[in-house]
Amino acid sequence: MASAAESFETSRLRCVMYLTGQRPTGPADKEIVSHITHVEMAFLNSDLFNKDDVTEWPLFSPVDKVRTQFMPGTKVMVAIGGWGDTKGFDTAARTPESRKKWARNVAKMVRDTGADGRRTAIHSNENGIGLRTRRHRRGLGVCRVSHNPEYRATSGISANVNPSGNGEDYKNITNKEKEWEIEAYPLLLEEIRRQLPSEKLISAATPGLEGDMIAFTRETVPRIVRSLDFINLMTYDMMNRRRNVTDHHTGLELSRVAVDNYMDRGVPAHMINLGFAFYTKWFKTTDCPEDKEVGCPTPLMEDPVTGGDLGQTGGFSWNDRIPDDVKSSFERAEKDGKYNEKGGGYYYLDRAEKRFWTYDTPDAILRKFPALVDEKRLGGVFAWSLHDDGPEYKHLKAVNKGLAQRQDRGGWGPGFWPGFPREAGEL
Repeated sequence: MASAAESFETSRLRCVMYLTGQRPTGPADKEIVSHITHVEMAFLNSDLFNKDDVTEWPLFSPVDKVRTQFMPGTKVMVAIGGWGDTKGFDTAARTPESRKKWARNVAKMVRDTGADGRRTAIHSNENGIGLRTRRHRRGLGVCRVSHNPEYRATSGISANVNPSGNGEDYKNITNKEKEWEIEAYPLLLEEIRRQLPSEKLISAATPGLEGDMIAFTRETVPRIVRSLDFINLMTYDMMNRRRNVTDHHTGLELSRVAVDNYMDRGVPAHMINLGFAFYTKWFKTTDCPEDKEVGCPTPLMEDPVTGGDLGQTGGFSWNDRIPDDVKSSFERAEKDGKYNEKGGGYYYLDRAEKRFWTYDTPDAILRKFPALVDEKRLGGVFAWSLHDDGPEYKHLKAVNKGLAQRQDRGGWGPGFWPGFPREAGEL
């Protein structure tokens, strides 16, 4: 097994980027991706791992092809689940037998995606899994394969399983009906950990809002983190259609609260990656008082009976064509928006259209490095998603700048965090 310092690449913070099948190619300029340490390919179906005799893993691209788009040594991972795909995890988590079967298939997937075929006497490939729930999706979610022949004996799995509360289906399947997942979550992680070699990494993507953290209690967190190497904390979408006043969807202060909530429950700071969102969001408002641009009441945005979206919110990624119906409003947001020092976020209230815009600018991203990454001594950052930021990659460049400034200081190194590190399995 590699030493702790080797497995963490001592001079670097983690920088994790999601890669989707909708936009499967990386920036042409390799310098833009030079700070990325992990790439997560999204998604494989979660129910695939409950089947017998699985022989094919339908990724949108071969892992080897994705690897060529990034710097040598970048870990490439495959995400399982996401976007409401929780059925497979519900089935897997139910019993000791189902957990073992699911985890065994995950281990098979890790082998089949190239570990055995690419192994040499000197280098071992990195492979792993990850389970997660994206945004308001609730349930056990997402698997990632990390695949990297450049580092010896630092193979890893990124497993994001997250039974968060108040899911997309919470009006039909209540939190009460999901309470069994609180205990099933650490059990499934433990089974995955048992089925994989000890040098494989496991991570989890976790919700930012405290109300969604039903699985993360002071009692369960110590068991959860024993199976994990790091977590991707989704400090975005924290303003959503279930809120009734405007706020920053990826605000600095809301992010601080999220980090504190996990640390208070026992997650070590060095295990936390701070989340960035490479997309915009907007919300319709009522007539806002002059002193209530942030905190202005919104109309009802979610059907109280079905939980359905009432069409009062939207957004787009930086790589999308701006929708015609919001183009002029967004142009005003870009021109006249401002940074809220109190909440820590860029925003614009379009009073003419009663539309509140909230998103991270490059400046807003850079402010989070000293205020959160440095102050809380976090282990890294991540973003959804890499190519949502194209074609200019202005927000990724801001992330790169924040990382480079810290690397230029000599890096954090093994002495930076108390208890550093978990990535080699010492926690």
